[in-house]
Amino acid sequence: MTGADVLIVNSRVDESWSGWVADVARNTGHPVSRLQDGLANFLDVATIIDRETRAAEQVVVLLSRTGPDFLAEAVAAAHRTGTPLLPVHVDDRPASYPRPLGHLPAVDLTGVPLATAADRLRAALDGTHTGLVRPNHVRRPPPTTDPFVGRESELARLHTALFADRAAVVTGEDGIGKSALAARFVRTHRGRWEHVLWSTPARFADDQLRAITRPKGPALLVVDGAPDYPTVRDRLWPVLLDRDLVNVLVTSRAPDWPDPFRTVALGPLDPESARRLAEHTVPGHSAEWPELGEVPGAVISVAGANPGELAAGREIARLARSADHGFHYLDTDDPAAVATFERAFREVAGDIELLSAGRRPWRRWWRRRTGATAEVPVGAAARLLAALRPVPGAVLTIGSTAFVTTPERAGTPIVSRTLTAAELRNFEQGQRLRADPITAALGED
Repeated sequence: MTGADVLIVNSRVDESWSGWVADVARNTGHPVSRLQDGLANFLDVATIIDRETRAAEQVVVLLSRTGPDFLAEAVAAAHRTGTPLLPVHVDDRPASYPRPLGHLPAVDLTGVPLATAADRLRAALDGTHTGLVRPNHVRRPPPTTDPFVGRESELARLHTALFADRAAVVTGEDGIGKSALAARFVRTHRGRWEHVLWSTPARFADDQLRAITRPKGPALLVVDGAPDYPTVRDRLWPVLLDRDLVNVLVTSRAPDWPDPFRTVALGPLDPESARRLAEHTVPGHSAEWPELGEVPGAVISVAGANPGELAAGREIARLARSADHGFHYLDTDDPAAVATFERAFREVAGDIELLSAGRRPWRRWWRRRTGATAEVPVGAAARLLAALRPVPGAVLTIGSTAFVTTPERAGTPIVSRTLTAAELRNFEQGQRLRADPITAALGED
């Protein structure tokens, strides 16, 4: 099989198209070999594709919605070995291709007579690419950054660093605001690039391939949350060596990054910016509120972390402290959630009673009589318990929409709060801020 000028790679559903493309290539004097998806599982497919790609002078990939991993491996091998790549569009269905194939500019052989398709293919094989399909820009925008205060000098430093050497890294502790700074920078200078990919280590393999096989034009690849340089080195260098202008922006806790990366290190916000962030986060905030410690100090320590975490943690802590002898209800059967909530709530709950899943006789009694999947009458149980207490109570629920109002009975209000899973995590973060807002509050960006 080795030694052919043209290697045709296709999924099994396009076997007939592969044969037709092979005939056209042979008629133009090109020796042809073919690889089709469906190789036995025990074969090392990546090794086979790599070997055949290195032996060929050109790789023709028939784009398909089936077998995309096999086709993507061929695309990656072609770029890894420097073998010219010719994607071919043979499927006239309107649905888009799966990533990372959908953005490739391809020779369109659909919707025309076979004679015209053969002319297009021959021209493409000879290097005069006619009939190319130009896909949309490769884009995955950064997250929003509102509110964003301060950091003007850091934005200017990042601008200088990235556009001087094409690669920059924003470093600092977790929660210091690396992602927020990078996102604001990208949104501010969005017009400089035709393609922008905001990536994470979890999807970096696919995104790196999308970056180096994108249509022509300046591009920016952002890797948010890289553990360190060695972890992403092998996949970053093909992007940095791209023949077109490609900027690479990384955020990372690790401070040591070699050339060509220029480092922008972040520290805490200045006091004035921290104060403005606190005011934006909690309108009407008073610095004397004790629930999370002095909030400007907590905001300084997290330096621009998600304000929703501060707001959710503050509200839940305030609510719990308003009920000295009330109760809260944890509506979940997840032992991990129960343990997390109990641990986070312990410091502010005082003697508030915990009614958690499976830990009170009334709930077990109800399950025995109605079945394990039956809905527990959360609202009825809460109102009954509230009626038995002469003091205000606080009802905190997770995973239940039973308490979306503030009912009253005999002048005794029940303060209601429903917690989602995300708010539970925010609550735990809030308690860490309250316990030690300077050294123990650093959460994830």
